[in-house]
Amino acid sequence: ALTNQLGMAVQNIEFLSKEIDRKKEEEQMKIASDIQSKLFPQKVPEIKNMQFHGISLPAKAVGGDYYDIIKIDDNLSIGIIADVSGKGVPAALLVSMFRTVFRMIVTNQKDIAPDKILERINDVFVNEDLEGRFITAVCFKIYSKERIVQMSDAGHGSVIYYNSTEKSITEFESGGIVIGVMEKEKYEVR
Repeated sequence: ALTNQLGMAVQNIEFLSKEIDRKKEEEQMKIASDIQSKLFPQKVPEIKNMQFHGISLPAKAVGGDYYDIIKIDDNLSIGIIADVSGKGVPAALLVSMFRTVFRMIVTNQKDIAPDKILERINDVFVNEDLEGRFITAVCFKIYSKERIVQMSDAGHGSVIYYNSTEKSITEFESGGIVIGVMEKEKYEVR
């Protein structure tokens, strides 16, 4: 009987230990999710003649999606939509790095073209050990008074543009190679 009770006690201790570890991991993922949600714009800038909306719903607590828009002045804004391959914490950590690189480039060179932004981001990530990961992105520059949008794509996929004045939809096909794979990659502006 004593042996059975000791065996049950050991099993209970092992179960409680695993449960404590699971709860700690769950809490850490909640904290990571909260931190990642703050990487996205907390308030989308007001830009004349334009409206922007974004949401990210990761498959796990954290993920590899990212979007941002930075208002340079009343006429000029620069934005990006990106996706790190993979899911979970590794993808989320690369998103954090991507955000930092993007914001540094844009805030240091306010009138930089979208293709040059992607080239500079690629220059940073191609020299990192991404462990087989890569990043797709579409970068855009908006001149709101002229109603001009310039875009460059790094393998992100088609972009759909809706013109509310003309009630028309234009699809811009994907182009360019993904970020973090090839050195000295050149991107096009459309």
